[in-house]
Amino acid sequence: MEISTQQLVSIFSQLFQADAIKQPENSPKIYPIDEFVIVRCVGAGVHCGLLTAVNGSVVILKNSYRLWKWHAKEGIALSGLAQYGMDDSKDNKIDSINPVIFLNEWCEIIPAPGLQLYVRDWK
Repeated sequence: MEISTQQLVSIFSQLFQADAIKQPENSPKIYPIDEFVIVRCVGAGVHCGLLTAVNGSVVILKNSYRLWKWHAKEGIALSGLAQYGMDDSKDNKIDSINPVIFLNEWCEIIPAPGLQLYVRDWK
């Protein structure tokens, strides 16, 4: 029996979603589930996509891209990239779309409304 990517995302999202949404009242972390984000990982690099779930050190992104080389339109860090998008006059390199990715050991999740406008094929 084959399982489609959509089914796989649904299964794992249901497993992780309860923990991702139910956070202790005194917890300062509020994850932007179902929003376009940038995720920086300890060993897996930088990715962007739709944040589907967060459970401890694991993040699930849907319709994601690996950011190999980027230049922010304003600023020099990922924060500028997230808010203002990419500088089209520079040599940016984004990998092809990945339907779902499970990232371990993330260290940063940044809502990225500015970058979403620059990523082609994002749905």
